[in-house]
Amino acid sequence: MNLTSKKWLRLSAGALFVAVASIGIYLDFTKAYRFEAAGTITEAVWNTGNHQMSLFRIRGDDGTETVLHHHRVILTADQIKKGDRFEKESRSYDCTINGVRVRCVR
Repeated sequence: MNLTSKKWLRLSAGALFVAVASIGIYLDFTKAYRFEAAGTITEAVWNTGNHQMSLFRIRGDDGTETVLHHHRVILTADQIKKGDRFEKESRSYDCTINGVRVRCVR
């Protein structure tokens, strides 16, 4: 099959688009898994307007604020609240809340 340069260019552009889109989707999917923070929960909001996802703001010991807002977070209102001590290491499905290790990412 003899491809003209225009056809080859279209096929290459399409393949590149699919590859870049796939990487973007994968990075978003693993964002909660790669999330890392340690500090105090300053805000815990349940069922936000953004697809009913929970939102957590964590103030680090150095004063920086980190936000955990992802559809793969599975914490419940019984597990975490404002004022709790929160720790999560990158590449872990578990987090520690007030010294208790719980599963927080599916």
